[in-house]
Amino acid sequence: MKIWMILLILLLLACGQAAPVMTPTPVAEGNYAEGGGIGLLVEKVEYDGDNAHFLVAITNQRAQDVPYNFLYFSLKDSQSFELDASLLSKNPRLGSGDIAPTEEVRGWVTFENVSRGEYTIIYDTLVILGGYEPLRVKGSL
Repeated sequence: MKIWMILLILLLLACGQAAPVMTPTPVAEGNYAEGGGIGLLVEKVEYDGDNAHFLVAITNQRAQDVPYNFLYFSLKDSQSFELDASLLSKNPRLGSGDIAPTEEVRGWVTFENVSRGEYTIIYDTLVILGGYEPLRVKGSL
């Protein structure tokens, strides 16, 4: 949570007013999530009937290399079905490897058989004891 949000909540509580309720707003492109030293930005979204394509950027804010992989992505649709990323994607597709500190990697991630509606992109680095937390970006197609 940003420091200004914490200060605003504390100020409102000190004045005797209720703190504002923060709810995520679904936005397709330009939505950003951050946690555990990793940042995830959805730069662009394309839909071609059955497939949803997401141009994503992953940034490393840690002091050491962090792993990345397109298979760390899943998509949860409005009916609560969770889809894994497709092995086939637009080029340049996101691959796998390590991201050096302060570096960024970009590429397309595709999900097949996606229906229009609200969705959540989930990026969950599957590294045991890595200290990573799942990142979630909400949007709609």
